Amino acid sequence: MGITLALSAAIGGLKTAQKGLDLTSHNLSNINTEGYTRKIYRQNSRVIDGIGMGSEAGQYTRSIDEGLVRNIQRENGTYEHLKVTDSYLSRLEDMFGTPADNTSVSHLVNDMQIAFDQLSSDANNIATQSNAVEAAIRATEHINKLSDFIQNLRYEADRSLADAASEINSILKKIDTLNSEIVRTNNLGGHGAGDLKDQRDMAILSLHEKMDCITYERSNGEVVILTKSGRALLDQEASDIRHTSSTQTSAWLTYSGGTLDGFYAGRYDITNEIKSGELKGLIEMRDEILPELQGELDELAQKLMQNLNQVHNRGASFPDMVSKVEGTRTFIDDGQTINLSSGDVRITLFNQDGSQAHSTTLSRMNGGVGFASGAVYDSATHAGNVTAGTPDTLASHIEDWLKNDVGLTTATAKVNSEGKFEIDLGTINYGIAFRDEATTAIGSEHTDATIQFDADGDGTYDKDVQGFSNFFGLGDFFETPWKGWVNDSDIVSSKYNPNLAAAATINFSDETNGLQFGSITIQPGESLADIVNTINNETAIKDFVQAQLVKEGSGYRLRITHLNSEELAITENAGTNFLSNIGMEKSSAAISTEIKVKDEIANSASLVHSGAVQYDSLSGKYYMSPSDNTISSEINSLFSTPQAFEQAGYLGKGDHTFSEYSTSILNHMANTANQNDGLITYQKTLTENLAFKSSSESGVNMDEELSNLMMFEQAYAAAAKIIQATQNMLDILNSILN
Repeated sequence: MGITLALSAAIGGLKTAQKGLDLTSHNLSNINTEGYTRKIYRQNSRVIDGIGMGSEAGQYTRSIDEGLVRNIQRENGTYEHLKVTDSYLSRLEDMFGTPADNTSVSHLVNDMQIAFDQLSSDANNIATQSNAVEAAIRATEHINKLSDFIQNLRYEADRSLADAASEINSILKKIDTLNSEIVRTNNLGGHGAGDLKDQRDMAILSLHEKMDCITYERSNGEVVILTKSGRALLDQEASDIRHTSSTQTSAWLTYSGGTLDGFYAGRYDITNEIKSGELKGLIEMRDEILPELQGELDELAQKLMQNLNQVHNRGASFPDMVSKVEGTRTFIDDGQTINLSSGDVRITLFNQDGSQAHSTTLSRMNGGVGFASGAVYDSATHAGNVTAGTPDTLASHIEDWLKNDVGLTTATAKVNSEGKFEIDLGTINYGIAFRDEATTAIGSEHTDATIQFDADGDGTYDKDVQGFSNFFGLGDFFETPWKGWVNDSDIVSSKYNPNLAAAATINFSDETNGLQFGSITIQPGESLADIVNTINNETAIKDFVQAQLVKEGSGYRLRITHLNSEELAITENAGTNFLSNIGMEKSSAAISTEIKVKDEIANSASLVHSGAVQYDSLSGKYYMSPSDNTISSEINSLFSTPQAFEQAGYLGKGDHTFSEYSTSILNHMANTANQNDGLITYQKTLTENLAFKSSSESGVNMDEELSNLMMFEQAYAAAAKIIQATQNMLDILNSILN
């Protein structure tokens, strides 16, 4: 029994030493294999019937710290998030520049101010006129370029989400395959599952670099992967991860508004559940950082166009006068009416030398055309000429005066086929200009008249606009092809409640269906989300109008869009102030993409309005002067006077000069980039330290493995010696017995 026991123990020693040598050799051969963890061989003593029978091979185990592995996965996800953000922000910084750069938006806005300051000092100089126009063109073209760049980056991020979805599907399928191999290996009692788990850990790390997730291992060795909210990514089978990228992006296309696709795991939209990884960076850029920057740029463009146009509309060009003017406001129906509620409007025709040829007012006072309120046009004249005796409309009154009182038989006043108000003298012998005055008295103070507008034809005026020419856009300096088919509220809290005292009726009008083709009723206590649902579920309008709740900055905008891209008028019945309380107006979204100097002015700088219609109290007549700098001085003062900016992006509501606001845009972007730089530097160091620590604990150490190699070699030699000794003893015993 003793010799047999010794032989059995020695054979067991040989086998266990051989296993140890095999494993040590395996560790050494994978010393440079990425993701490989050192395998540890466990040797157990073998006991049969209480008698020690040597040793036997135990299970292979991986030298791994599970907690450290999870830390690495989590921190790598954060690092990838910051890396994506950094790649986009660095390109934005390169494009936007700093306030000191000659090509930055703030510098170009300053150039506009300088150019108009020079124009105010030398109003009749074609060089200073050209400089002012060129400065405005450079500024708006740069704003256009920045806006296009923002949307190109959003498009890139959206496409990258689709690419990431494909990559995640591949990762999940790989993990699923490894799960099956690990379970099969475990069931067969093999010892190769450790290497398979290494490969699976590498795949899981790649998944964490894409998005954050939760993993746990079942008793059979299979790993289950869930989102942080518990949605299954991999549970016996992989979920279908998908995102349909848009064919285009624009400022009015948003995920929160439902016009950009989300990121799905199976049937679940997990976009808002993703908190780290490459996906978080892409989603954040597409839906937050870039749209906020776009909103700020749009607000700058909107205020530039709105405020400068109002001042420019107070003037007229001279000596290069115009005999035809066309507005920029779009009228959708002849039932829309206006009312001259304060002041009066002087319409004057000038000779080539700037002297008065003919003059009248809108009101009936002092020989005016007799229009104080009524329709702008009638349907019979929407796309054609007006003839005397047509209904009591603005167009017919002005045309009647031009034809019958002035004698311009080919003159027209109408709303053209595009819905724009237009006056054409039919001759180049005269120039036409407008002057708002405080009263009906000839030569009274030059100040904006108040035009009330009934947009839905219900007899109640919905909006007041300052300036007759400004209301129609007859003398705009900036223009945009952007129609009013998108309407936005101010940014309000997600929990905003209008606190209506009574129900409010909101009416919708458009070019095809006419005035008030549909309406909704908003009840007291309803939230913006309730209002969105009411609009989208209303049978009469749901095929034409869509409402969205769009996230921006710290709040949301109520966005109402015409699905056929038609001019949309949104009004409310008298007695409620819902629309004014939430600031519902024609949207400024994407205006920075489209804003430009009006084509006529861009092509001929002499048409810029440097001066205004003047009154000579001695002669009792109106005149134009080439040295008049009234309007160019007012425009110049716009740039040095704080203007009222609404909240847009992350820039709050407040009064700023154009230069200050444009600088704030650059500073906000620079601060975001600097903050991200600090975070990414820290995160890179952290992930590198964690990786080094993991390598120290789980990686293969050559010195340690060589030491083990010597130990197992000696153990193998010792076991062989025992077998040799046993053999010698058996030989001696055999010789004795023989």
